[in-house]
Amino acid sequence: FEAFTEDGLLYIEVKDRNSNVYSFYDLDITNPDVRIDADVETVGGPNRNNISLVCRATNEGWYEFSMDSGGYWYIWKYQDGDYFNLAEGASYAINLQKAANSLTATCIGRELTFFVNGVKMGSVSDNTFKNGGQVGVSVSTFDFPGAAVEFERLVATVP
Repeated sequence: FEAFTEDGLLYIEVKDRNSNVYSFYDLDITNPDVRIDADVETVGGPNRNNISLVCRATNEGWYEFSMDSGGYWYIWKYQDGDYFNLAEGASYAINLQKAANSLTATCIGRELTFFVNGVKMGSVSDNTFKNGGQVGVSVSTFDFPGAAVEFERLVATVP
């Protein structure tokens, strides 16, 4: 993979197929309630990829809010080396393929909520990860390698 920051953008390119690349902010946010906002755009490679926001990341796991380039969204829990699908759906609010999208994820108490382009995709309650942790982003590939994504205006706030 390749990852770097330049001109206010975080660039991540996943060069292998069926791979996940994560970038976490080094600072632990001790407050478990957090909101993450990012403007994202696939700028290279195939149209088929996932782009995610992550909250409450620790060695025990995290919550992940993901959209793919085909108009589907997911809320995942990563724990003990496995991903558990907590919620999913499809939405016309997701700009397809290489179009830009604005993502927002909130982890407030037990409620995990995902928005794309200002539209609520879904919400789910889970109480596995109750404390704070790191926030981050992810790019995932499937059958085709080479997905390159730019993250702009990546902001984490305590609501």
